[in-house]
Amino acid sequence: ARPSARGRRAHIAEEAVWLNLVVVRETNPRRGKKPLLWLLLSDLPVVAPGQAEQVADYYACRWRIEEFFRTTKDAMKLEASELDDPEATARLLFFVTIKAMFLDDLRQKANIPAGTPPAPEQQRALVKGATEADRLERRRQRGGKLPHLTARERAVMALGKIARLGGWAARRGDNLGNYILLRGLPIFLHDVLEGRYAWL
Repeated sequence: ARPSARGRRAHIAEEAVWLNLVVVRETNPRRGKKPLLWLLLSDLPVVAPGQAEQVADYYACRWRIEEFFRTTKDAMKLEASELDDPEATARLLFFVTIKAMFLDDLRQKANIPAGTPPAPEQQRALVKGATEADRLERRRQRGGKLPHLTARERAVMALGKIARLGGWAARRGDNLGNYILLRGLPIFLHDVLEGRYAWL
């Protein structure tokens, strides 16, 4: 039997979902760039303090997820693998994931997201960080005491060092892509295994 009009209205009411509009405005855009403006529709609650920020944070994570898959599929050529052994495939997935997460974590700590060229001040910080990492490594080898470094300082030094090892020229407008970082990462990890830069 067909439901009555009243039954159909009740069914539609049960499926109704309230959407909240969250407006995100960037207050300190990069010089020469228009401020970011996001209009986000969400079915998550936005009534208590901090809930709007949580919605914005969730949305920002989407870009990190996209970059993660772009790194694994494009830069690491995961889809080109011809492995047909499940255990070998699982090992490959594990190590690819670890590498992609490591680079993503470094970028987050250094506040240099993937996909856009670093700002001029970020480029200078990476170059200075790589140079400082070398200087402190020489001090460590001579038995000198290393200064206390914040997580961000360590990340900038490590990212700058990996970028330099990968052939990044640090010219204005040069993107710091994952291809460059993935070229430098094995050299950096080899140095760490040899005892250098392990403090980073």
